[in-house]
Amino acid sequence: MRVWVDHDGGVDDLLATMIAARSGDLVGVSVTGGTCFADFGARATAKMLAGMGHTAATVVVARCAARGVNPFPRTWRGHATTIDDFPFLNTADIQAEAARMLSPLPGEEALADALERQDEPLTIVATGPLSAVAWVLENRPAAAKNIASVLVMGGAVRAPGNVEQPGHDGSAEWNFYWDPPAARAVFESGVPVVLFPLDVTNRVPITHEFVQRFAARWKSSFCSLFAGTAWSLTTAKAHTCEGSQYYAWDALTALYLSDPSKFTTEKVSIAVVASGDSQGRSVVRSSGGGPSECLVAFDMDKNAFLVRLLS
Repeated sequence: MRVWVDHDGGVDDLLATMIAARSGDLVGVSVTGGTCFADFGARATAKMLAGMGHTAATVVVARCAARGVNPFPRTWRGHATTIDDFPFLNTADIQAEAARMLSPLPGEEALADALERQDEPLTIVATGPLSAVAWVLENRPAAAKNIASVLVMGGAVRAPGNVEQPGHDGSAEWNFYWDPPAARAVFESGVPVVLFPLDVTNRVPITHEFVQRFAARWKSSFCSLFAGTAWSLTTAKAHTCEGSQYYAWDALTALYLSDPSKFTTEKVSIAVVASGDSQGRSVVRSSGGGPSECLVAFDMDKNAFLVRLLS
């Protein structure tokens, strides 16, 4: 399975990329400046992949040009900057290979070019806003025909949203809220979508106990060293941000690549509210069917997921 990851630079986005790279034939990554500053997100991604042994001969990393309708607060966007400075990602050989991976093209164009080059359909793991995928659908429709499916982390179907911003009713999830028209366009396009909303991702909070389990593995594995160190950046959130908790939103989404049987899914028709005080909200269409019908994950085998994350 050939895979492209479209992410927005959070800790869990980078770990989803790592999982995708170990689950399929990764051909590229596009990075939107959602929960990161895109330059840092792209560099951190390329360095991580170089540390895993990937090279510019097979993988490209590109920074997207999209700007959010409702940007994330700047204070939420710093993790990729810290990761870019991890000492073990800044050896001379890793820096050199990572620099070769970085494309001068905008991520949207790099994704479209990759779709056109493939001799088989490409699976997109989209763990940030859907701006890049929507751009391809609108501007390069011939390329979009080579999308096998899009695994989308986003939305809140039966669960409450997680947006708490002035003028919003709280019904939306942040990835959809960042660019509501893009999310709406993807769900209206008829492209096959598997959706991983807050309904399922809320089952996997990142805890001190989970992160500390990497202690037994980090000396023998670059992936364990990176994952444990990156996850450790998130555990303070539950203590420093009232009512807040970090979840394995994107890592859970990427694990679907290797074992869909661990997820409980239903076919649901989804519409996304594009404007107003509910913008970004995921609405279930009662009629069902049509281009907006997608597969939605509502539950999963939590123990199997945690074991896979630690492996």
